[in-house]
Amino acid sequence: MVRKIAREKINYFLVFSTFIFFLLWGLIFLFATFYIWNQTRLYPDWENSLGYIEYVEKMNPIATIPGVAIIILLLLCIERKSVKLAFATVLVGITVATTLILHILFGYRASVAFISVVVSSYQLALAILVLMKKPVSSSKTVSVEKFGSLIMHTGYSLLVLAWVSLQATVYEMQVFYTALAFVTVGSVLSFFGENIFRRSFEV
Repeated sequence: MVRKIAREKINYFLVFSTFIFFLLWGLIFLFATFYIWNQTRLYPDWENSLGYIEYVEKMNPIATIPGVAIIILLLLCIERKSVKLAFATVLVGITVATTLILHILFGYRASVAFISVVVSSYQLALAILVLMKKPVSSSKTVSVEKFGSLIMHTGYSLLVLAWVSLQATVYEMQVFYTALAFVTVGSVLSFFGENIFRRSFEV
């Protein structure tokens, strides 16, 4: 009973923290977009000026903080359902330590790229493992929803990769649309997987 209450508290903390960081990230992007729009309105050629470059360089590290926090929290949110939370904690610790080293040596873009690729690859690997399982009929719906959740979280990690590390590169939109597809498909399976599974078997 005590363990169940503790697990529920951890779950609540993870979900609430993820929501807060998503909200913070969204507010940062809204502020940045409004500021750029206002500056462009006042100074039409501002986006081609040195001031714009300096502004982007200042804002990107700020936006990186909640982005990395979201990736870590998403991994922990998934891990509490997929494998042992202790294993996820160790994985996060090693990944964060490596990310910090890369940040010091190569900057925020390289560090965010590393943690995004590691976490999204791990989540995708878990999704493939779930997909390859052959559970009994009574537990298949859980596997469908779990697969969808993993795919959705993989998409969120790829969004961070696209928006932070691949910004203004030829790969940004490719990764962005891939992430969008993952989030869309994953969301449908996560929230409606049980109904889809039942209808497919009824037919």
